[in-house]
Amino acid sequence: MTDSAELSRYSGELSSRLSTALGSDLIGVWLLGSAALGGFSPERSDVDVLAVSRTVPSLAARRSVVDLIGPDALPCPAQGLEFVWYARSDVQPLADPPSYQLNLNGGRLREHKIQFGPGAEAEHWFVIDLAIGRDHAVPLLGPPLADVVTPIPRPRLLDALRRSLAWHDENDAGSPNQVLNAARTIQFLETGLWTNKLDAARRIARDHPALRQALVAAEQARNGGPALDPEPAASVVRAAQALLH
Repeated sequence: MTDSAELSRYSGELSSRLSTALGSDLIGVWLLGSAALGGFSPERSDVDVLAVSRTVPSLAARRSVVDLIGPDALPCPAQGLEFVWYARSDVQPLADPPSYQLNLNGGRLREHKIQFGPGAEAEHWFVIDLAIGRDHAVPLLGPPLADVVTPIPRPRLLDALRRSLAWHDENDAGSPNQVLNAARTIQFLETGLWTNKLDAARRIARDHPALRQALVAAEQARNGGPALDPEPAASVVRAAQALLH
């Protein structure tokens, strides 16, 4: 079975289980991340899924969804599942800080995590994911995500992008993902468009010769090549930070 067919089978089954569990309270289910933006790879990607319900669910309802779609019940054909469930009141507008009903991670290469509401998770990821999702989320069930999630004010999005760069500096410095995340930030700030991280890195490498070495090296390192040279990698991050100031 091809990768795309396996992803389609999995995401279809996941949305079907959510529909059965939540019934008419479920507004929609959407694919986010590389599955929506292109570049999905079972070896390196997560399956990012978002759901929105009309009402705030009970804790029992949230626990039942974990039992239905968690990786033990429904094996994920990628690194892992990253699933976030919002109530409509959480995203119209997006609460500040973000509020959600369930944040569920787990799978072959993903740390198992269950959060029944906001906790220690860095809030900027939710802001960025929803901003990208409004433009690119793929509906598995329900309307376009932009019809459900209120637009993210630009100052709030820019602050989230600053926080994402700072988070990488503190937790993931010198990694390919840090460099590729910075490239995606540059792409958005220069064009207003979101793409997957690799496509963003390739465009920035073409348009910014001074950053090309680091971006090519980041893609190679992501694919198992040599480790990144810290200074060229940091140059991409500094370029993104400069655009945010």
